[in-house]
Amino acid sequence: MLDLVLFALFFGGAVYYRRRPAEHKSLMLLTVLNFLPPAVARIQVPALLALGPLWFFGVPSVIALVCVAIQARRYGRLNTVFVAGSLLLIVSYVARLVLMSTGPWMSLATWMTSFV
Repeated sequence: MLDLVLFALFFGGAVYYRRRPAEHKSLMLLTVLNFLPPAVARIQVPALLALGPLWFFGVPSVIALVCVAIQARRYGRLNTVFVAGSLLLIVSYVARLVLMSTGPWMSLATWMTSFV
């Protein structure tokens, strides 16, 4: 659910900033990074899978932070849109881990999957 909300925010922001290349490219990158954890979690390397969320949420987080650093070094300033988006992405990972085992979320998830 949160992936779809973040996709809408990042992609909508990229469309909004389409005439500002730095912001547009940054938001498009965040749109892609948002959908990276499920793909990374499917890489069948037992040692990596043993790391769990640190592995599949860590990879996109590190990529985002490295890209923020590269962009800051290249242009000599932080792109506030990219920094804010990257922080939102990383905070969403923490929120997912905190909320995924709560009773209300499990009830909602059970209800939503009952339609499948």
